[in-house]
Amino acid sequence: MAVGRYMMLIIFSIFFIMFCYLLFIYLSQKRMIKNIVLLLKNFSTYQDINFPINENFDSQIAMLLKALQKNQLSIIESSVKDKDMLQSLISDLAHQLKTPLTNLKMYQRILDDPSLTLEENELFKNKLKVQVSKIEWIVHSLVNCMKLEENTISFTTKSLPIKKTLIESIDSVQFSADLKNIQITCQKSTNWDINVIHNYDWTREVFINVLENAIKYSDINSEISINISKTELYVIISISDHGIGIKEQNLSKIFQRFYRCPEVYHLNGNGIGLYLSRLILEKENGYITVESIYEKGSTFNIWLPTFFN
Repeated sequence: MAVGRYMMLIIFSIFFIMFCYLLFIYLSQKRMIKNIVLLLKNFSTYQDINFPINENFDSQIAMLLKALQKNQLSIIESSVKDKDMLQSLISDLAHQLKTPLTNLKMYQRILDDPSLTLEENELFKNKLKVQVSKIEWIVHSLVNCMKLEENTISFTTKSLPIKKTLIESIDSVQFSADLKNIQITCQKSTNWDINVIHNYDWTREVFINVLENAIKYSDINSEISINISKTELYVIISISDHGIGIKEQNLSKIFQRFYRCPEVYHLNGNGIGLYLSRLILEKENGYITVESIYEKGSTFNIWLPTFFN
């Protein structure tokens, strides 16, 4: 029951954030931004939320807002007994949402300026959408972490071609790579056609997390290479970059939740992706390792079983 209430609280938060994004497109941006900020601010301090419902809102949207307010209050009230668990979640969310929340508030103030040109207005709308997407990703990732940690998810694996999962993951990050003119190359190997025991959706999330990390910390005009090798029991997908690398003393920490190397504090990041990837692979009876030389680059090795255990 405790876990159920916990998950409901997070699911409602995700749903509301996604809803706010759609509503932002549908309505004028100013009031919606204020509602997003109000939701996240009060959620992080464990308070009830009371949104102003404008009479001009579409009736179905207004009903949904009111329902969310009611559900948010009842869920929190019913979860008081699980205070430690909820406090941990709230603390994590408050920490991770601090920067995008600050940016949302800043863009809200800018968009309130009547002297903005149409071009400037569009520019800051797009910046705001990026922040909403970041918030959505953070909450989505934290929910997945909690599901995996509490073992509250039905996790099934099948013998599937690893090639399809990997190629579609590459397609998902190609735009990010193109922005930095980074080439993602796949080394030729007969192992590309092998079947591996994995869950397509969750393993795809692992590949995307590792690839996005490689892109983020790699230099412009560099290369990320992917190689597939095989042992008796595992297939190893190795993703290598020519980025800033990781100091030896930090290698054992990078799969911990929220850990970020001091050398990358100045870059955007939250320390969730690699931790989530580790949890997913453990569920698949696999694991992830890393080799790195500081200021030279890193190789992340994703180990997936070829046989059911």
